[in-house]
Amino acid sequence: MESPDPNSPPDPANEIHVAPGRCRRWWWVFPVMALMGSLLGLGMGAVVTSFLPTKYEACMKLEIMKPDGRAGSIIPSLFKIEFDLINSDQVLGLAADRLDLAMMWNCNRNEAIRQLGELVKTDSIKGTDLITITVRHLDREMVAKIANVVADAYCKSRRDLDDQEFERGMRELKRVMRVQEALVEECRKVLVKVIRTQGRDILYMGSEEKDADGARAMREAGLKDEDYLEAKRMFESELEILQSMKVKVITEEITWKMGTDHTRVHDRAAEPERPVLPNMSLNLLLAAVLGLLGSPLLAWPCIVLLHRVIPPQAA
Repeated sequence: MESPDPNSPPDPANEIHVAPGRCRRWWWVFPVMALMGSLLGLGMGAVVTSFLPTKYEACMKLEIMKPDGRAGSIIPSLFKIEFDLINSDQVLGLAADRLDLAMMWNCNRNEAIRQLGELVKTDSIKGTDLITITVRHLDREMVAKIANVVADAYCKSRRDLDDQEFERGMRELKRVMRVQEALVEECRKVLVKVIRTQGRDILYMGSEEKDADGARAMREAGLKDEDYLEAKRMFESELEILQSMKVKVITEEITWKMGTDHTRVHDRAAEPERPVLPNMSLNLLLAAVLGLLGSPLLAWPCIVLLHRVIPPQAA
């Protein structure tokens, strides 16, 4: 029996044909399923978005003034105080009463305040002294009204608190002024007593000529100039303090009556033209991306099924 020649070409009849792998055979399924997955994601995203509730947003901008009534950079702690006031039951309750939310939402007043607090969001605009009051609601016409009424209620509450603080400060200032008036009167009595010690009726008149006459009369009465000068100095010093207090009281009252507020409306909320939620474009984009990423999971079962239905042919 002759042995085969190792240099001779192999007999095609004796070759073993190896079937290509599944992925190699059905590679075209992946791009097809990528397209179908994206389309399926778009369809599902559109269906889900259509069932989501539509919400509108309105934003109110307020300018916070410094305690001295001027605009400028506000420290973060002051913003926090104003945010706490806006979200307080005092402000929200006033807004709920003005809008009659308890009747509109068919609930009690406390529940209306709670629901209103969930709708209202506050924030500050970085680098400015502006704060925003943002409201999101299902009612397009109601959302701007809520934002404006909450802002008005906040401004009123802030004004009331400022009035109370001003009245407390003025009461204290006037109390100190009355004490100062009593002190000035006491100094005046001491000065008169010093002048009248020897029974000489010499009154302090406040001018240099009268002052010289008083000093001369003091010497004639046998009193020391130091006593007179010290009493005169004390009287003038306390009288100057009293006069400055009176000027401060008048200035504060005039300034306050002119209506210097610590808050000022910058932009009132307007009725929104389109809803902010749901965001149709964003939702469809995310759905298409998710469908594209999930397409391999759809392609692999299809490849397995095709491989079983149409097995590879071995020669």
